[in-house]
Amino acid sequence: MLSPGRPEMVSVRRAWRARLVALGAEAEVQHEILTAYARALGQEAHILTRSPDLLWQQLHNRLQWEGDEVEARLAPQRLRRSRPEATPWLRVATPFRESEALLRTLTGHTDRVHVCAFSPDGHRIVSASSDQTLKVWDAHSGTELLALTGHTDRVRGCAFSPDGHQIVSASGDQTLKVWDAHSGTEVRTLTGHTDTVCGCAFSPDGHRIVSASWDKTLKVWDADSGTVLCTLTGHTGWVTGCAFSPDGHRIVSASHDHTLRVWDAHSGTVLCTLTGHTGGVWGCAFSPDGRRIVSASSDTTLKVWDAHSGTVLHTLTVHENNGVNGCAFSPDGHRIVSTSWRMLEVWDAHSGTVLHTLTGHTGELEGCAFSPDGHQIVSASEDHTLKVWDAHSGTELHTPTGHTGVVKGCAFSPDGHRIVSASSDTTLKVWDAHSGTVLLTLTGHISYVSGCAFSPDGHRIVSASDDHTLKVWDAHSGTVLLTLTGHTRAVRGCAFSPDGHRIVSASDDGTLKVWDARTGTELLTLVIIGDIIAHSGWGNVWVCAFSPDGHLIVSAGDDQTLRVWDAHSGTVLHTLTGHTGAVKGCAFSPDGHRIVSASVDDTLKVWDAHSGTVLHTLTGHTGGPKMGCAFSPDGRWVASVRSDVSSVASDVASVRSDETLRVWDAHSGRPTAHVELQSVFLECVSWHPWQPQVACGDDTGGLCRVEVMGIEHRPIVVTATKRRRKLAVRCPACQSDHPLERSGLGSDLTCPTEGCGLDLHVNTFVL
Repeated sequence: MLSPGRPEMVSVRRAWRARLVALGAEAEVQHEILTAYARALGQEAHILTRSPDLLWQQLHNRLQWEGDEVEARLAPQRLRRSRPEATPWLRVATPFRESEALLRTLTGHTDRVHVCAFSPDGHRIVSASSDQTLKVWDAHSGTELLALTGHTDRVRGCAFSPDGHQIVSASGDQTLKVWDAHSGTEVRTLTGHTDTVCGCAFSPDGHRIVSASWDKTLKVWDADSGTVLCTLTGHTGWVTGCAFSPDGHRIVSASHDHTLRVWDAHSGTVLCTLTGHTGGVWGCAFSPDGRRIVSASSDTTLKVWDAHSGTVLHTLTVHENNGVNGCAFSPDGHRIVSTSWRMLEVWDAHSGTVLHTLTGHTGELEGCAFSPDGHQIVSASEDHTLKVWDAHSGTELHTPTGHTGVVKGCAFSPDGHRIVSASSDTTLKVWDAHSGTVLLTLTGHISYVSGCAFSPDGHRIVSASDDHTLKVWDAHSGTVLLTLTGHTRAVRGCAFSPDGHRIVSASDDGTLKVWDARTGTELLTLVIIGDIIAHSGWGNVWVCAFSPDGHLIVSAGDDQTLRVWDAHSGTVLHTLTGHTGAVKGCAFSPDGHRIVSASVDDTLKVWDAHSGTVLHTLTGHTGGPKMGCAFSPDGRWVASVRSDVSSVASDVASVRSDETLRVWDAHSGRPTAHVELQSVFLECVSWHPWQPQVACGDDTGGLCRVEVMGIEHRPIVVTATKRRRKLAVRCPACQSDHPLERSGLGSDLTCPTEGCGLDLHVNTFVL
């Protein structure tokens, strides 16, 4: 036997201690990994409940940003799922533009959610919506427990009673309703207001209810009988919010007349009027000790007031100068949460400094509340959802900088290394396609920039703007080379010809124009004359594109058709009919044989470009005013976007404002893959010139890059050019030119440049 003091035993003990330390470290790592998985499941639960087949994809797209240990566990599965024979899926290569504090999303309402509140025990959440219902949710799982129906107009206010047994709601139908919070049955209806009731609250003892109405009054009700105890008058504008003080002796109200008033809750007399806001006041709340009041205003500020004297203690200005429409104190009174546009901000209530900014909603925020323990925040939005956030870890995760307005157009450079984007903030930006950093900001337009494109050599950019002009820019320095004037209304789309010598533009004035890209001279105005109604007879022309050989132009407009034009004479060759709504996207396939179109009728169509016949109709998207589409560089896939929902044809990638990107087989029309993006409404899409990935622009000013995994990317289609009487083709990957004999037209080849080896297919025509 070994003696405890002998060296052998000491060595064994040290080995065991080391083993225990290693096991403890491994257990800690495993705990962190499981915590990351649990967090991702919570954040994706609302998607996975309706699309469980997306489990791997949705979790991967979140977990890939969680660090080396999680990445090490994802890598083998990702490799297996990325082989050509695997089921295709979409990998989001850009971090989500939302805060890591997001815990879960509650979906179920079918219209905007105006307000929300936690139950006193923190186990439930109630929400009120324009869909005329209230919903009660399990605060931990996000499960819908009850749907309260009975109102005949939007429900704009809701609150739990202090004991959690009842809920009061306020509606545009001019009534309040009291509900049993456990069964969902209606207890009573309170009538007396003569306009929309938009706010309500129980007194701390639960015996009274206060309501705020657009009839410029507040009413205090007996909560048990429903009788009116007093009516508070004095505001000269809509009364938009109300709250009891913690002791129940006072009421604070917020009004569209730019003021707040503090009232005696029993007599209804005004104790003080709080003035200082320069816009309508949309929210108000007492601090837990009753000494302070916070207010939210459309003047882009919150104000913290002394509740007794009415003096302003702090003025908090929100980011990006957006109006503030909701606010609440934390239960300990140390923090304030506010809602502004699409973000929440958490403030230090004493110093007025911003502690956290919470982003992730895709619609304007309308209401917010702290949980009773102060650890969570719930928010309500016009995007039809509620989101639950960790109130302490509100830091943003990799939120990229970008535009301050909607990204309305985007395009890759010919070598795939840069992306240009056009925005409603009147600028264009040039991004590094790999890192996502902004390389250039192009300024000069004085209104929305709606479209953009690189020249075939990558040295110039053309942009289309609501200011009625196009501009041609140096793509490396960002200087303006040309300003093209001639359109009489907003210019929506633009494109270079394949040789870079011409530009085509589409405008709200119902015309297309062809320009000399070097001088800016107008070469053609494309309209239909005679007995045929032109695009201009129906409204806007939204988009235009050259065919790969430069001989044709396709355009799409409000008249529900596409038109194929002779690019040199300006005559109409085909009118493509079949859509039942405005057509807002169109593109040629790389070989010029097909056209894809995207319409607000919820479909995409793939057409034979020579005969004008429909080859496929792609359905699946629903509703939305904006659509875009693009073929992949091998012609096998198409990408489409829509700001509310879009459909795509063939191997088409489609993006919709329900935050979904879809990929379809362009030859069969079958859907191939889709991903639910935790982003914002997607406005535009562009395929990488030689890799299976797309870039999408959204309406928060960012770009999202998505890789298409598990597909076979066939040879990239290229077109030969004649230079000094010799033919050559350019590899889009390495940008090397390779000589070609005329017999090589229509053939496949592999780029001979060392280290490249990209497979190419040469078109049968010469540019």
